[in-house]
Amino acid sequence: MAKAYDYLFKLLLIGDSGVGKTCVLLRFCDSAFSTTFISTIGIDFKIRTIDLDGRKIKLQIWDTAGQERFKTITTAYYRGAMGIMLVYDITSEKSFDNIKNWIRNIEEHASAEVERMLIGNKCDMQDKRQVSREKGEHLAMEYGIKFMETSAKGNINVDEAFLSLAKDIKAKIDKKAGTDQTGNRVISGGIRPKQDSNKKPGKELHQTMVLKVGLGDIDDLSTLNVLDEESLLRELRARYKKGVIYTYIGDVLIAINPFKQLNIYEKQQHDLYKYVQCRHQLTPHIFWIADQAYRKLCLAKRSQCIAVSGESGAGKTESTKLMVSHIIHCSGDAGDRELQNRIIETSPLLEAFGNAQTCMNQNSSRFGKYLQLNFTDAGRIIGAKVYHYLLEKSRVVQHGPGERTFHFFYYLFAGLEKETLEYFYLDDPETYRYAKFLYIELIFYGNLCRVLKDPCGGKVFPSRSDFKHCRQMFNTQKEIMRRVGFTDDDINMVFTILSAILHLTNIQFSHDDETDGVYIEDEYPLEVVCTLLALDQEILTMALISTFSITKGERVISLKNFDQANDCRDALAKALYERLFSWIVKQTNTLLQPNRRRNQTDNNIYRTCSILDMSGFENFQVNSFEQLCINVANEHLQYYFNEHIFLQEEQDYGTEGVSWEKVEFQNNEDLIELFMGPLGIFALLDEETRFPKANDESLVQKFHSHCKNHPRYIRPRGNETAFGIHHYAGKVVYDARGFLEKNRDNLSANLMECMEKSGIELIGYLFTISDDTTSISDTLLSSTSPFGMISKPKTISVYPTRRPKSFDADYTKENLSQKAAKSLRQESRPYKPNTIQKERFSQHTVAVHFKNSLAELLDKMKDAEPSFVSLKC
Repeated sequence: MAKAYDYLFKLLLIGDSGVGKTCVLLRFCDSAFSTTFISTIGIDFKIRTIDLDGRKIKLQIWDTAGQERFKTITTAYYRGAMGIMLVYDITSEKSFDNIKNWIRNIEEHASAEVERMLIGNKCDMQDKRQVSREKGEHLAMEYGIKFMETSAKGNINVDEAFLSLAKDIKAKIDKKAGTDQTGNRVISGGIRPKQDSNKKPGKELHQTMVLKVGLGDIDDLSTLNVLDEESLLRELRARYKKGVIYTYIGDVLIAINPFKQLNIYEKQQHDLYKYVQCRHQLTPHIFWIADQAYRKLCLAKRSQCIAVSGESGAGKTESTKLMVSHIIHCSGDAGDRELQNRIIETSPLLEAFGNAQTCMNQNSSRFGKYLQLNFTDAGRIIGAKVYHYLLEKSRVVQHGPGERTFHFFYYLFAGLEKETLEYFYLDDPETYRYAKFLYIELIFYGNLCRVLKDPCGGKVFPSRSDFKHCRQMFNTQKEIMRRVGFTDDDINMVFTILSAILHLTNIQFSHDDETDGVYIEDEYPLEVVCTLLALDQEILTMALISTFSITKGERVISLKNFDQANDCRDALAKALYERLFSWIVKQTNTLLQPNRRRNQTDNNIYRTCSILDMSGFENFQVNSFEQLCINVANEHLQYYFNEHIFLQEEQDYGTEGVSWEKVEFQNNEDLIELFMGPLGIFALLDEETRFPKANDESLVQKFHSHCKNHPRYIRPRGNETAFGIHHYAGKVVYDARGFLEKNRDNLSANLMECMEKSGIELIGYLFTISDDTTSISDTLLSSTSPFGMISKPKTISVYPTRRPKSFDADYTKENLSQKAAKSLRQESRPYKPNTIQKERFSQHTVAVHFKNSLAELLDKMKDAEPSFVSLKC
């Protein structure tokens, strides 16, 4: 069957509402004219095939809405346009003046090679003319485009205008025509028509442009003739070798981590990428993404969201800071400069408490940060707010080989003077379990997981330069805290809680044969914790070695065994750090909120520009519960990307009626269902967590039983606690040892009661927050939360006298924990697992918190127009 046309040209009619675009379209395609005003809703199109130089040209002409509220709709249809008619009404000066705005819109969204023509419509209405012909000619000359005056009503120059535009497009195609390696003609531009399956290869007129791949000269990879993985990687590799780390693929920015400092983020670049009219005139840059988001916020009056993705170590955190600085630069000097500086300094402050060294990245984000910048309608930045998610609090009590806990613990030891260290009862850092480089040795008796010290006796600071760096960072972060607005009392409280965590993790338990419970070997760390946090030592001791539950209205006390006591201690350490981190975020947000100093609320805050920096996809030698949560979060972000880049694009093409070849991509919706479904992995984890006799082996067997038929699920051989997943980024095998305990991760009622009774108001407040709350940070960020609630039992200038170390060897004093255990033994009932389990599961599991927090994050992102930055390393 013969092909109906040789070329397919997509043309757009652009201009204000009421200039007569629809009438021009009707006149050309249907030889008709309507005297009734027609307001186009969104976009419509018509088809007309013309003969030009012996070729059949199919014109697909799109009529776009000109109303201001439809501008965000029309911009989606620039892609693939080969010709654009800019139409104004000669009887409307305003429609003529707006042509420059439409040209800027075209330069931003359309191809740089698109043919343009200026049309002055309604030339039959000379008596009402407001725009002279000379004005139109002068404007066309200014932009180097053709100009005609038309009348749809009088059928003046309408056909001539379309034929002239089509002829110019064809001439440009013919000029670029060549031959490919098979001898076929290759023509630049145009949408390839559906081919006749009966025609022989080599006879078809392909309408795509051959670009030389592998030289590193292609800024936008979406222009490639063959868009496959091999071509993309060849070009990206060539660009990287030339020192070019940024590349576009359509509207997505690809960034490859150079692992070195580059001088492409100076004021010169900030100015160059500010209010960019046409990105094709500049090399790809992350500043363009920030500038585009800011301009869309100001012009389209729609909130924006920039999603930064990539595996751990790809440079997401640094890229986020660069974009924040550029958005603030674009907002100009109209805003509060002090506020702008505070926003910029928020990132390194939170990094100090939320980032840590891993085997892949020396500054790995161990939490998700959603930074929301608040703007007025005029584009003036007036405040900011940080939402944090999925803090890897387990890092406080254990981490992998060659890794560290959170940065600030090391800054603390390197930065505090000896006198101040004594104030917080701190010794050499090597004496604290979780300050050292540790490795995990998993020894399982039931589901016991111990973290052992490095047998080689490694130093906390392996080199003098590392110590100097940590000392410098301590001073830097302390100054940032002050500049952001933390008082000396606030800073002192941070140091106090960190010190208490270090001492808490040094508490060691031993089995008590007399009571069949446990006692604390050395009560010195316990006493220090109570002194620092203003706790009753006897109450804390009882909370650590025993628990109680309510059974049939009766209070039942049970002594903890060795494993339970260790879990309780670690749970308290993790809870302290998590709540400290949330408090720091809350303090920061209070200082960054709009009009804080004016004590008033700005009711004109309608727009936000947010940036998401989430922990990247991880695949370590040992992947535990933390890696599972991080990777599932990244699966959701990948689905969010697929939804906007592929699925919605396909829907747009269907709406436009454009013929297109289906793009094959890895849709991970089934994988999300595997994790989040009613019988998914997290539901099964919660179910097994509630069984008193469950262990990690029984958990994995449950996974195998329910998920074995899922194509993404892997059942490794020869390992009873391992299961695997085919993630979008690759295969990952998880070690489920410790999953159940990590998922429980809640504090016993008597331990919560002990913390609530702290003599420090802030400590008491942090532990009165209901565990039913989806996000701790949300509660802390509420307007009713007290600010700066810290007790001042001592001042930084007066250091108490430390107890002599000889006390550690003073065994003449009766051990308080042994005494308490004996007392509790007399009034306790025999241990019944189900009584403890009932108390433990009155609180939500970590999996429930994770799912709720993730849903909350995605809801925020769905309310904004997205941009994407993909980082590689």
